[in-house]
Amino acid sequence: MANSPPQLTAGVFLLSYYVWLTDEPERFKQSITVLNIYGAMMAMACFNVASDLAMFTTSVVLLVFQVITKDDFLSGYGNSSVVTVGLLLVVAKGVEEVRTKENGGRATPATALLSTLA
Repeated sequence: MANSPPQLTAGVFLLSYYVWLTDEPERFKQSITVLNIYGAMMAMACFNVASDLAMFTTSVVLLVFQVITKDDFLSGYGNSSVVTVGLLLVVAKGVEEVRTKENGGRATPATALLSTLA
């Protein structure tokens, strides 16, 4: 968590832990959801974890803790817009790798994405 302010990290975890200790099931679900979203953001931003892996892992954790149902989990991946975004990520990664090889390793994800739009 090199890029995250320590106060923000501590605040989110303390808030989630406090909510976790309550006996209300909805607060427990809220706490799990907040921790998952924050964990996925930190994994992607600070540790360069692939976005598809982070989001799929978050979905599985929410399924395990029964925040979402099995039908919700499966229907989310059955939506055509989710598949479209996933395919766009694959295309963007391919363009990035081609641009990096062409330019001798100087391409960044931002320049690769902009080159696809041009």
